[in-house]
Amino acid sequence: MKPFYTINAGEFMVGRLIEKNLPNVSLWFPAKDDGDDILIMDRTTRRICTVQIKVSRDYLATHMDEMYHKDLKCCGWFTPQRSKIESSKSDFWILGLHTYELSSLSLIILTPSELLRRYTAIHGDAERLQSYFWLTKTMKVFEARGLDKTEKMQIVDDSFSHDHRDFSNYLNDWAGIKAQLKADEAHLRETKNTEQADAPNYHAFGTFVTDPAEAGSAPKASGSRSSGTFAKLKGN
Repeated sequence: MKPFYTINAGEFMVGRLIEKNLPNVSLWFPAKDDGDDILIMDRTTRRICTVQIKVSRDYLATHMDEMYHKDLKCCGWFTPQRSKIESSKSDFWILGLHTYELSSLSLIILTPSELLRRYTAIHGDAERLQSYFWLTKTMKVFEARGLDKTEKMQIVDDSFSHDHRDFSNYLNDWAGIKAQLKADEAHLRETKNTEQADAPNYHAFGTFVTDPAEAGSAPKASGSRSSGTFAKLKGN
């Protein structure tokens, strides 16, 4: 029997990095899988952000020619479905690249619409995508599926250039998530007034769809993009 409260190892690793880079947030994971893997809530602004997470093991040592090892940090392999990206309600997708030798995780963080736009430009309209991401030791990351040997060598010697295949600007880039969690002054005043009113089980986005007695249930607010029921990943 699958334990109800056991989360995917990759999602847990990404969750730890979220906590490290966004120290003022609470994390929740869904009790029902309907597209979002983690819900992030800023404890000050009470704004939320949902993410879909995919993590790949490192294929560099086991599947790549020796000539690439010196300059590459890791190589990931993903097989997403176009329809899943297209219909995704998550605010961001996070693609995790695990580096075997260093036991580290690097993240590509971008919106599903931008991911789909790039995949379409690279691979056309195929439903089942085969996607290779190469991360160099100079911390550049490229989608390398379908490249010829000359282009692959350009990646390792840092001379490759391709607008759609270059994902380096999204590597460990938390700016988009931070911006979504950030509140303007008007929202902060609204939140403060709400707290002073001491309304039970109330949130700036609306009323929580939870029982106040259930401390482990997530703050699903009306008006949120998230549609699932979430359980808290870690108490802070």
